Amino acid sequence: MTPPAAPPPRGSALATVGRVIAGALSCAAGVVFLWITWLVVDSRFELTSADPHGYLLIFGTIIAIFTAIVLAAIVPLALAPRRRSVAYLVSLPLFLIVAIALVAMLVTA
Repeated sequence: MTPPAAPPPRGSALATVGRVIAGALSCAAGVVFLWITWLVVDSRFELTSADPHGYLLIFGTIIAIFTAIVLAAIVPLALAPRRRSVAYLVSLPLFLIVAIALVAMLVTA
């Protein structure tokens, strides 16, 4: 009688480390994105702005769009390989919506 076959490995240790690193980077980029986006929105809609020349609005928009690109690319890598395609299908349209909103706030200021 032969022993039962071992179950197939669920993932290598290197893949797990890569997913953990992607999760940590996405958390860091997410914090930066939320903070910069909050500053941009505050600069745009606050009546007594501490940003009279609009530099926060201009450069904050650029930084927020860059961090949104990083988030759209890295967040799906933190998920299981079978769910990455769905995560990309969700994250890329969300990035486009956020980028369009940020540019609209910049242009209409």
